[in-house]
Amino acid sequence: MLAGKHDSFGQWKEISLVNVKNACFSMKSGMFGEKTWKYVVDVFQIPTINCPWPVGHYISKGFDTGSFKDSNLPKQFIYGKYSIQVVLLDKKKKIISCTKISAELKPYS
Repeated sequence: MLAGKHDSFGQWKEISLVNVKNACFSMKSGMFGEKTWKYVVDVFQIPTINCPWPVGHYISKGFDTGSFKDSNLPKQFIYGKYSIQVVLLDKKKKIISCTKISAELKPYS
Protein backbone atom coordinates (compact mmCIF):
# COMPACT_ATOMS: atom_id res chain seq x y z
CA MET A 1 0.00 0.00 0.00
CA LEU A 2 1.49 3.31 -1.08
CA ALA A 3 0.03 6.52 0.34
CA GLY A 4 0.87 10.12 -0.27
CA LYS A 5 -0.26 13.72 -0.25
CA HIS A 6 0.00 16.57 -2.72
CA ASP A 7 1.95 19.48 -1.21
CA SER A 8 1.03 23.17 -1.58
CA PHE A 9 2.89 23.26 -4.92
CA GLY A 10 0.92 20.29 -6.28
CA GLN A 11 3.87 17.91 -6.02
CA TRP A 12 3.26 14.33 -4.87
CA LYS A 13 4.92 13.40 -1.58
CA GLU A 14 4.98 9.75 -0.54
CA ILE A 15 3.95 9.17 3.04
CA SER A 16 4.20 5.41 3.50
CA LEU A 17 4.69 2.04 1.89
CA VAL A 18 3.17 -0.89 3.73
CA ASN A 19 3.09 -4.61 2.97
CA VAL A 20 0.09 -6.33 4.55
CA LYS A 21 -0.83 -10.01 4.46
CA ASN A 22 -4.55 -10.74 4.05
CA ALA A 23 -5.09 -7.11 2.99
CA CYS A 24 -8.86 -7.23 2.55
CA PHE A 25 -9.46 -8.84 5.94
CA SER A 26 -6.97 -6.41 7.52
CA MET A 27 -8.75 -3.39 6.05
CA LYS A 28 -12.26 -4.62 6.91
CA SER A 29 -11.52 -5.78 10.43
CA GLY A 30 -8.44 -3.88 11.53
CA MET A 31 -8.10 -0.56 9.72
CA PHE A 32 -11.73 0.38 9.05
CA GLY A 33 -13.71 -1.92 11.30
CA GLU A 34 -16.93 -3.53 10.07
CA LYS A 35 -19.19 -0.48 10.64
CA THR A 36 -16.91 2.03 8.89
CA TRP A 37 -16.13 -0.44 6.08
CA LYS A 38 -19.87 -0.82 5.35
CA TYR A 39 -20.30 2.98 5.39
CA VAL A 40 -17.45 3.53 2.89
CA VAL A 41 -18.74 0.77 0.60
CA ASP A 42 -22.22 2.34 0.70
CA VAL A 43 -21.03 5.92 0.09
CA PHE A 44 -18.93 4.84 -2.91
CA GLN A 45 -21.81 2.63 -4.20
CA ILE A 46 -19.60 -0.45 -4.34
CA PRO A 47 -21.89 -3.41 -5.07
CA THR A 48 -20.42 -5.73 -2.42
CA ILE A 49 -18.71 -5.51 0.96
CA ASN A 50 -16.59 -8.54 0.04
CA CYS A 51 -13.23 -8.58 -1.71
CA PRO A 52 -12.22 -8.39 -4.41
CA TRP A 53 -14.48 -5.59 -5.65
CA PRO A 54 -15.80 -5.88 -9.20
CA VAL A 55 -13.90 -3.92 -11.85
CA GLY A 56 -15.27 -0.40 -12.09
CA HIS A 57 -15.01 3.25 -11.11
CA TYR A 58 -16.53 4.08 -7.76
CA ILE A 59 -17.07 7.75 -6.99
CA SER A 60 -18.40 9.55 -3.94
CA LYS A 61 -19.38 13.19 -3.94
CA GLY A 62 -18.47 13.35 -0.29
CA PHE A 63 -18.53 11.47 2.97
CA ASP A 64 -18.42 12.25 6.65
CA THR A 65 -14.93 11.67 8.08
CA GLY A 66 -16.69 11.52 11.45
CA SER A 67 -17.60 7.97 10.44
CA PHE A 68 -13.95 7.10 11.16
CA LYS A 69 -14.56 7.45 14.91
CA ASP A 70 -15.20 3.71 15.20
CA SER A 71 -12.16 2.77 13.09
CA ASN A 72 -8.40 2.67 13.52
CA LEU A 73 -7.99 5.46 10.94
CA PRO A 74 -6.80 8.92 12.01
CA LYS A 75 -9.52 11.00 13.65
CA GLN A 76 -8.22 14.30 12.27
CA PHE A 77 -6.90 15.13 8.81
CA ILE A 78 -5.07 18.06 7.28
CA TYR A 79 -6.98 19.51 4.33
CA GLY A 80 -5.49 18.64 0.95
CA LYS A 81 -5.37 16.05 -1.83
CA TYR A 82 -4.48 12.48 -0.90
CA SER A 83 -3.98 9.29 -2.88
CA ILE A 84 -3.68 5.69 -1.82
CA GLN A 85 -2.69 2.88 -4.17
CA VAL A 86 -3.35 -0.69 -3.13
CA VAL A 87 -1.89 -3.55 -5.19
CA LEU A 88 -2.94 -7.07 -4.21
CA LEU A 89 -0.67 -9.98 -5.12
CA ASP A 90 -1.34 -13.69 -5.01
CA LYS A 91 1.09 -16.14 -3.40
CA LYS A 92 3.12 -16.24 -6.63
CA LYS A 93 3.49 -12.42 -6.55
CA LYS A 94 1.14 -12.00 -9.53
CA ILE A 95 -1.04 -8.85 -9.46
CA ILE A 96 -4.67 -9.77 -8.90
CA SER A 97 -6.03 -6.31 -8.08
CA CYS A 98 -4.97 -2.70 -8.28
CA THR A 99 -7.01 0.03 -6.63
CA LYS A 100 -6.27 3.75 -6.53
CA ILE A 101 -8.19 6.01 -4.22
CA SER A 102 -7.93 9.77 -4.55
CA ALA A 103 -9.54 12.17 -2.13
CA GLU A 104 -9.60 15.90 -1.60
CA LEU A 105 -10.34 16.92 1.97
CA LYS A 106 -11.71 20.41 2.43
CA PRO A 107 -13.87 22.22 4.96
CA TYR A 108 -17.55 21.37 4.93
CA SER A 109 -19.56 24.15 3.32
